[in-house]
Amino acid sequence: MVNSTVYGGAGGAVGTYSLAAGANEIGLHELGHTAFGLADEYESFLGCGIDTDRNVHPAAEPAEPNVTINTDRQTLKWRNLVAASTPIPTTRNADCTQCDAQPEPGPTGRVGLYEGAHYFHCGAFRPQFDCRMRALGRPFCAACQQRIRSVLTPHIPATVPDVRELRAQQAGNLIRAAHLVPRFVGQTSSAGWVYSQRPRAGTAVARDSTVTCQMRTGPIP
Repeated sequence: MVNSTVYGGAGGAVGTYSLAAGANEIGLHELGHTAFGLADEYESFLGCGIDTDRNVHPAAEPAEPNVTINTDRQTLKWRNLVAASTPIPTTRNADCTQCDAQPEPGPTGRVGLYEGAHYFHCGAFRPQFDCRMRALGRPFCAACQQRIRSVLTPHIPATVPDVRELRAQQAGNLIRAAHLVPRFVGQTSSAGWVYSQRPRAGTAVARDSTVTCQMRTGPIP
């Protein structure tokens, strides 16, 4: 955060934004760049009606997960979010010398392939008609949200499940489902059941941590 009331911000290695009114929206946008590797989804560089060299995107696939030049439904970066009934491309810009002025077609928020992105009027596509990476005050589009979750998930603590008095197979399934690793010690025959566990149930631990289960055999109390 820059100690200035001048409106502005930037992405890069360190995302920045100011103390200007409403600049928190810029902060969220720049966080999209810095923390999650998202691209700008707007279709101009200097501004619509100002750019003279942003007609058609170069024939090189952008590395970012929320823009593409690919129009193949089967290999689209965000293909898992696109309904079978959604046309691909979903919009086309009829005049590549200008930003596309057409309103959003079809259902609001539909995921598809909307032409105009990555600072170019044509030849590059974005996942939804609107997104925080295209205009401030909007939510992140579904493809951006998917990227954000994939980056953050490994850092979210896992909660140890209660597997006491469960057979080894059932206990192991629950532990693995919680993104943890089971370790069975003691009487580990097919008749074994979990007598005690470490860490205890309900503990928050890093993902892929080991849960040690002390086993016993015989009837479960």
